[in-house]
Parts: sequence; C-alpha cells; structure tokens
Amino acid sequence: MVQHTDEQLMLRLKGGDRQAFDAIVQRYRDRMVSYAFRMVGNAELAQDVAQETFVRVFKSASTFRDDGRLAPWLYRIASNVCLSERTKRAKEALNVDYETLEDTHDSGVLVDEQVMAAMSTQRLGRAIDQLSPQHKAALTMHVYQGLTYVEIGEALGIPTGTVKSRLFYAIRKLRNVMDMTLQEKDDNRGNGNEEI
Repeated sequence: MVQHTDEQLMLRLKGGDRQAFDAIVQRYRDRMVSYAFRMVGNAELAQDVAQETFVRVFKSASTFRDDGRLAPWLYRIASNVCLSERTKRAKEALNVDYETLEDTHDSGVLVDEQVMAAMSTQRLGRAIDQLSPQHKAALTMHVYQGLTYVEIGEALGIPTGTVKSRLFYAIRKLRNVMDMTLQEKDDNRGNGNEEI
C-alpha cells in the first residue's frame, strides 16, 4: 500500500476523495483524542472534541493552503474546539478518571506506591488546569504531543517567540503551584493533619 504524505492526503481530500479523509482520521485520531483529553480533562468529551475536529477538517478542507502543514492546522482546529467546549461547559466539573490502580497480587506493585503516583498525577492535572487556556494549549502541545516551537506557533497562529514565552510562564506557574501544594502537605504533616 502506498503511504501518502499529509499534504498529498489533503490535496486528495480537497478533490473530494473520501478515502483520503479516512486515512487522515486514522493517522491523527489518537493524537487528537490525547490532546483534547489533556485540554478538557474528560475522556468522553475528548472523543467528542476529536470527532468535531475531523468534521471541521472535512468541511473546511478547501481552505487548507497547499503550502501548509497538516499537523499544526489540525491542532489549531482542535484548540478552537476545546476552547468552545470549555466555554460551553465552564460550570461543569470535568473530572479526570484516575481509576487505574492494579491489584497488588497481579502486579506485585505496592498499592501505596500506585496511590502516591495517582495523587501526584492528580495534583499535576489540577495545577495544569489552573493555567490559562493559551498557556495550557502551548504546554500540552509541547510536552504531551511533542510539537516543536515552530509547529505550536503554526497551530496557534502566534510567533515562535510567543510560544517560548507562553511555555516559560506556564512552567513557572506549574512550579509555583506544585511548590505551594508541597508546602501545604508539609504543613499538614507538621500539624498532624496529613492528607489521606
């Protein structure tokens, strides 16, 4: 089977080729769901965001520039959908599912260690949720999706320098939030009120 580049697939899609669209979805579906999940914190909503992203790609394929790159364009669309969903559901609590603990007898891993890892992940998730949508998008694309500064800039429609600035401030904010969380935990231990 011939492996087409992203740009070749988009050109075929612009020409009305439904198989090209299916190939794009297959190639990028997991990445879009993962990105959406990190942005909205809810597995079902992430699936919806990814689906809406691909619907928009299909509907606006004719606007794709022939000299453009597909991945940044997809992330831009996904970012817009995420922001729309966050606005629509601003009052809903979006909970991350942390029920991934294994039985000690099966894995040999101590449950306490798993709980501590889940708590750390949960704290990090809460810290990331405190970031502005712009900082969260840049951080998620870079850390979790592996996009370069240039790709993030293309996806968000901002200069590379702005990407670097957003990442710098996002990381600084995360450090501050995590430091405060650790300080609170130490204070609770000292007062005999350790977190359970």
